[in-house]
Amino acid sequence: MSINITCICDNNVKLSSHLQGEHGISFYIENGKDKVLFDTGQSFGVLSHNAQELGVGLEDVGKIVLSHGHYDHTGGLDKMLDYGIEKVFCHPDCFEDKYKLVKSKPVYIGIPIGRESIEERTELVLSTTSMKVCDNILMTGEMARNNPYEGIPDVFFKKEDGKLIKDYILDDQSLIVDNGKDAILLLGCNHSGLINTFKGAMELTDSNITTIAGGTHLVAAGKERMDATISFLKDYDVMVYGFHCTGDEASIKMRKGLGESYYKGYTGMSFEL
Repeated sequence: MSINITCICDNNVKLSSHLQGEHGISFYIENGKDKVLFDTGQSFGVLSHNAQELGVGLEDVGKIVLSHGHYDHTGGLDKMLDYGIEKVFCHPDCFEDKYKLVKSKPVYIGIPIGRESIEERTELVLSTTSMKVCDNILMTGEMARNNPYEGIPDVFFKKEDGKLIKDYILDDQSLIVDNGKDAILLLGCNHSGLINTFKGAMELTDSNITTIAGGTHLVAAGKERMDATISFLKDYDVMVYGFHCTGDEASIKMRKGLGESYYKGYTGMSFEL
């Protein structure tokens, strides 16, 4: 049995298609009887339009996994719950009041739906550690952060007791899709850092991680981080597909440094395991 993964939301789209792009990401995973959505993009409108164009039945989705609690990964969740989703998996910190400094002003970037509304309509599964979503799909939980150059920028905040404090985005997590031999590491925004996440994922599976796909959050990475990331990835026989928050400049650098081991991702791209 093959496992199929399709990107149905991303900043970029497949050329010569009728797909729509937006700042966000979502992957649809077909794993036998299990249909899993990893993140829901920024809006249900784009999510549903692209799903229809790609022949994806959103009504078949049984489980949703949220990589973290930012709007560009959770915007389609509210209307997805109308399909009778069985379970939603995420980190408990997903529901914190999250903000980002935009032109020196804090702008709310959290989930546009309350926790209570989710719990009224489906089973909410919260975990800070690795958890099995279904056969062949594992949620990583929090990733150890050992590289100082993969730190969280000072533009992300959360509100506690009416005050804004730095948000280290501990709710950030990824998915490991594993067929028992090979594995694909799916990233949401990868605020934990690509090196940190890849190292952590290798400890969670005995399979060979052949592919990394998703948002790498290298969009604002400095030279030290870019050089270290490229140098690290060169030591592994892994294909890397940069989606969403990778950014054009980082994509160019990754392609130059990794050659044909790197490609820029887009809505409509699919993987088979």
